[in-house]
Parts: sequence; C-alpha cells; structure tokens
Amino acid sequence: MEYLGMEFKNYEELRAWNKAGKIEEYKALAARFNKAPSMELSSAMSDLADVLVKQYEMRWEEIEEMEVA
Repeated sequence: MEYLGMEFKNYEELRAWNKAGKIEEYKALAARFNKAPSMELSSAMSDLADVLVKQYEMRWEEIEEMEVA
C-alpha cells in the first residue's frame, strides 16, 4: 500500500506511522508551550490530545508524561 509516496506493508504499519507523527507534533507543541505559553498553543495541544486518546487509544497519563518530559 502506498500513501504520500511511502510504502507500507499493511494498515497497521500506516496507522503506527501516523500515530508517531501525531506524537511528535504533540511534543513539538508542548516544547513551544513551555517556552511561551499561550491560549492558542493550549487549544492546539488539547485538540491533538483528544485525537491521540480517541483515535490512537493512548491514555491521558501518557499524554501528561509527554508534556512533562
């Protein structure tokens, strides 16, 4: 299966790649928020945290650990 010019063996591999991208995006937002907190960054983090929990079945504790790290 091909997606965005990348080759994936199956749906699970594609899903794992997407999840890893969302996690990296969340970590980048958290780093920016730690340097200069704003309501906009907080809102973006909240929206992305919902995606990670609802679509990728992460726990809220895992989300919190990423913020602290």
